[in-house]
Amino acid sequence: VLRNGIDQEKFNICISEVEKEELQKKYNIQKNEKVLIFTGRVVPEKGVKELLESLKKVKSTNYKLLVVGSALNDIKTKTQYQLDVESIIKTLRDKVVFTGFVKYADIAKLYKIADVAVLPSIWDDPAPLTVIESLACGLPIITTESGGIPEYAMSGAAFLLKRDHNLIENLAKSIDELIGNEKKCKEMSEISFELSKKLTIDNYCDNFAKLLGCEKK
Repeated sequence: VLRNGIDQEKFNICISEVEKEELQKKYNIQKNEKVLIFTGRVVPEKGVKELLESLKKVKSTNYKLLVVGSALNDIKTKTQYQLDVESIIKTLRDKVVFTGFVKYADIAKLYKIADVAVLPSIWDDPAPLTVIESLACGLPIITTESGGIPEYAMSGAAFLLKRDHNLIENLAKSIDELIGNEKKCKEMSEISFELSKKLTIDNYCDNFAKLLGCEKK
């Protein structure tokens, strides 16, 4: 097994209070609101609809969900699925902000204004980089037991949910639990950041070389 890695320097960043306030203003986030973030393609396999449906069952009210991404990267053409997602978002009023496509260089700043990453993949996701990025930013994660995700978002850093008929209900319960428990969030955040230290590009290259039987020079 050769685990993925990312450029930690792109995500292990600090943003100023001014930058944070500007982003909060841009996305209409109130200071008392907990920020949930979904990053990725807006496609069926990523579970975006399931996440939005779960918000209808969330009891907490002081939150905002950022849906960061689009169906076709920076191509402006919208799929029917994306249009369906936007239609659901309208019914949730001011609880969801759909950012559309965001350049990769700007993603880290959005992670940094978030409190929890919600990545409910419903297919056998091999090893989504969004999970590793969330770990690198020290975010508690709500995700699923799909594909390679449990090899990265391990217990302690994430709530790993089954992809069954209870998924929407369990997403809502997990969101409520983390929104209302700062101590739990802090504990998970610390574990996330520690896990991410092994998921670097340098480690990826070193491990790749070892698998090939090469000596590091």
